[in-house]
This record gives sequence, structure tokens and C-alpha cells, in this order.
Amino acid sequence: MRSVDTPHRSAATGPPARPDRRRFAGLRPGPWVSGAVLLVLLAVWQLGAWTGLIDPRLLSSPVRVVAAAWEMLGSGALLRDTVSTFATLLVAVVFAIVVGELIGLALGRSERLRWTFEWQLVVLNSMPRIAFIPIVILAVGVGGVAKSVIGFLSAVVPIALFVMTGVRQVSPTMIQVAQSLAFGRSALWTKILVPASLPHLALGLRLGFSRALLGVVVTEVFNPVAGLGRWIALGRTSIDPSRLIVAALVIGAVGTVVVQGISAAHRRLGGAS
Repeated sequence: MRSVDTPHRSAATGPPARPDRRRFAGLRPGPWVSGAVLLVLLAVWQLGAWTGLIDPRLLSSPVRVVAAAWEMLGSGALLRDTVSTFATLLVAVVFAIVVGELIGLALGRSERLRWTFEWQLVVLNSMPRIAFIPIVILAVGVGGVAKSVIGFLSAVVPIALFVMTGVRQVSPTMIQVAQSLAFGRSALWTKILVPASLPHLALGLRLGFSRALLGVVVTEVFNPVAGLGRWIALGRTSIDPSRLIVAALVIGAVGTVVVQGISAAHRRLGGAS
């Protein structure tokens, strides 16, 4: 028999209350925590290079990386190669947006086209674009054209697939209402289908841009004439990988800024964060 003095929870009281998360909102680490962690990692990296625990010929050191970046900036090589890489990437992505939007709209609206071509896009989306680099170089030659083609092929497929998904998610009832209101064919596309596809276009662009950037840089590694990828190619045979690390940091920083901008555009277009 349960003692009267024994504390127990009655079934009528319900489950225990969850802790108020607002109490812990102020305990979340701020940007200064990330900065402090970064400084600690840099200090450990530099100390390891000074003490010999880290071979500078393999991982360089923060001091050497900063010196290499200063030298590349002073000679103009870093700015020139950054412009070369991202100007080529911009051309590829613009063409991929236009073509991918058109393909996605067509496949999303036409069941016959979707059943005919969707599986081909899915196959292309799963194939590594790096495998096409030698073929593209043989077909169009070296230089910016090859990089643009690889960037285009890397971005256009995910854009088309995401746009197709957005068009297919448009409610048939909305289309029927638009048709009952005597919407013309052009108005149906411009007022309903294209606006519905824009958030999905931003999603596809976020993925496509990352793939296109990778494709362009790898093409530059294959053909180290211009662009940030040539520093990665040269770093493989150099006893000092500092310039390689500088190029990789610039690629990561600019790519991150662009992807964050695309994500912000996606939220403004009504997509989920």
C-alpha cells in the first residue's frame, strides 16, 4: 500500500512541463565564439609549423599563407584569376538559368514531355560532370569556352528538375479557375506558372551554382592557363602549398557569399528557409 507521504504524480496532472527554451536563448554562442575558435585553430596551426609538428611543405602555415596572399595581390595575379574564374562562371550560370527555366516549364506542364525526358535528366544529374571535361576540351578546345560549357552542364540539370517540380505543384484547380476567367495562354504562364516556379528556380540555382563552380575550377586544374584552379594545379608540384590554400580560400569565400545571396532570394520569393 502506497504511503500517504510518498510523493507521486497523479495522472490528472498530465506530462511534466517542458523547460522554457526562452531561458536558454541568451546562452547560445554568438559570432565571437566562432571567431575565438578560428583564432585558436590558427594559433595551433602556426605553433605546429614553428615546432615542426606540422610539415610546412604539406600544410604551409598561416604566416606563409598571408605572405603568399599579399604577394599575389601585389602582382595582380589573384584579382586577375578571380575575375577569370567567376566571370566564366557567371556566363555559364546565366545560360543555365534561361535554358533550365525553359526546360523545367515545358516538362512541368506537359506530361508527354516529362515522361519522355525526365529520366534522361535524372541520369545526367547523377553523372559526374568531371567525366565530360576531356570530351568538352576535345570538342571546343581549351580556354574559357570549355569552362563555360562545363559550368553550364553542371548547373542546367538541377535547375530544370527543380523548376519542373515547382510547375507540377501548381494546383490544377488554380489553373482551371484561371482558364474559366478567360486567361490567355500567355497570361497563364506569366501570372501563374512562372511565378510558381521562381522559388524552385532559386533552390535549383543554389545547387547548380555550387556544382558549376566545382566544374569550372576542376576544368582550370585540367588546363592550368588562367583562373584560380591553376594555382591548385601548380600547388601539386610545389614545395610550398601556400598559393594553393589562398586560391581555395578565395573560392570558398566568394562561393559562400553567392550561395547565401541565392538563399536570401529564395526566402524573398516565398520559399521555406
